[in-house]
Amino acid sequence: MTEITRDINTSNKKIGTEDILAIGAVIVAIIISFGIVFQTVDVTQGGTIIIALVGAAGIAQVIKAKRRRRQ
Repeated sequence: MTEITRDINTSNKKIGTEDILAIGAVIVAIIISFGIVFQTVDVTQGGTIIIALVGAAGIAQVIKAKRRRRQ
């Protein structure tokens, strides 16, 4: 079975696509939270977006753990 995800090699360290997805989700959640603080984003919409992004980051880490367990 071929792997859909690929790892990025940077100076002998592997950064998996799951890590990139999780980091991106956290960064966007922080940006949305600043929007909520400065009242440019509605609280209910921003909260829902943050919950979804944090959930996606958690799911990416679970996928990463299961992938490593298989190897």
